[in-house]
Amino acid sequence: MDTQIWYAIFSTVVGGIYGAFSHLGEIRTLGMLRARFESVPSAFSKRLVPYSKDENRRHQRDDTLERINIAKFSQMWNEFILSIRNEDLINHWEKNLLLVPYSSGDVSVVQWPPFLLASKIPIALDMAKDYKERDDADLFRKIKNDDFMYFAIIECYETEGCATWPSVLEKTHTFHQDDKREQKFERVNIDLSQSRSWMEKVVRLHLLLTVKESAINVPTNLEARRRITFFANSLFMTMPSAPKVRNMISFSVLTPYYREPVLYSTEELKKENEDDIDLYNFIIHHKDEWKNYEERIRDPKLGYANKDRSELDRQWVSYRGQTLARTVRGMMYYRETLELQCFLDFADDNAIFGGYRAIDINHRDYRTLKEQAQALADLKFTYVVSCQLYGAQKKSSDAQDRSCYVNILNLMLTYPSLRVAYIDEREETVNGKAEKVYYSVLVKGGRSWMRYENNHNGSAAKRFLAVTSLQNIYCI
Repeated sequence: MDTQIWYAIFSTVVGGIYGAFSHLGEIRTLGMLRARFESVPSAFSKRLVPYSKDENRRHQRDDTLERINIAKFSQMWNEFILSIRNEDLINHWEKNLLLVPYSSGDVSVVQWPPFLLASKIPIALDMAKDYKERDDADLFRKIKNDDFMYFAIIECYETEGCATWPSVLEKTHTFHQDDKREQKFERVNIDLSQSRSWMEKVVRLHLLLTVKESAINVPTNLEARRRITFFANSLFMTMPSAPKVRNMISFSVLTPYYREPVLYSTEELKKENEDDIDLYNFIIHHKDEWKNYEERIRDPKLGYANKDRSELDRQWVSYRGQTLARTVRGMMYYRETLELQCFLDFADDNAIFGGYRAIDINHRDYRTLKEQAQALADLKFTYVVSCQLYGAQKKSSDAQDRSCYVNILNLMLTYPSLRVAYIDEREETVNGKAEKVYYSVLVKGGRSWMRYENNHNGSAAKRFLAVTSLQNIYCI
């Protein structure tokens, strides 16, 4: 008994010391994240962005390394924020407060997320209004003591250099005042409103000038807070530096699946059951996420108007339960991340400053870069779902089996690099006798699958059969 007690004490002390030296739990709250956010881009570049010696020397000569590091970090950070927005953990307003501009070439200072700069402009105005001294040097010194305040002032001053800004801001004074958070500046009839980059600047400038203490608690969702702090904390942990994606070791993930739910059916959501899988129950437990979901599907720019609302509701609930669809979505984040890392590895400085989502895919070089990133990500990451009964479900006349088959097929079409392995059972004539023959099959979706399905009346799997034995798998 004494040995067990001393062992517990020893493990606690040694574990605490080891964790401290490994920088575990260095960022645990949003307050700690705000205080150390300036060092996050450099930590990201140190851990996840490999540079060759020639690249380091070239960047050091023209003093662009810091801006490139921040630009590369902004790509990953923005994709991370957009992913939690698509999962409805934050709303549009919180998303705009958390996003980092892809390029800060228009201003001379670093453009940090608005949630760090919130209330800085109003506070600076109050300081200037209450300042009575003739010499402004003391006021400038106080402002420069707060880096984020200084950055916010310089950014607003340089951005407002455009003569059209005052009229735009005057017409957008009521932005975010109503409950619907309607972006009323979109109705302003000026040429700049036709440019996406200028519209993003309008949104950002308005947030800097108007948002005050309400941004301190952004995001409000506890799961969103946990993910953001975990992501930032992981960058400060002691770990090996990441190699370029082409030098990484390939890895594969296999998820076994039998008869578990792929997506909850509409009937399950309309009636109470012993598992509490009804829509009303999920809304009660995820009220804020339901509001964010309704805001997302009502946004005309996202194209949900022509989609079936019951199908969207079914997906929303399924992504919050123990379903195969939720597992697949989470695992496919690996591939999306690898594709983004490929972009950061191979893109030139112009593409980096332009933004991952803003590059012109019609441009030959950028289209080649996109295709190269997708191909390399597929080489480095393979995800297989072992659906033993998929072949039987495809042939079954049972409504539940057919529903599972359709849902798995839709997963393959949604994620073209997803592979599904299953056993296909067929009756064939062997030596004049009818016998059951079993084939091991590996299929994947995408546009080629859809084209083949349409041309062959739903018998696409015939093309992918391995024709030797159960052990042979036809890899695509």
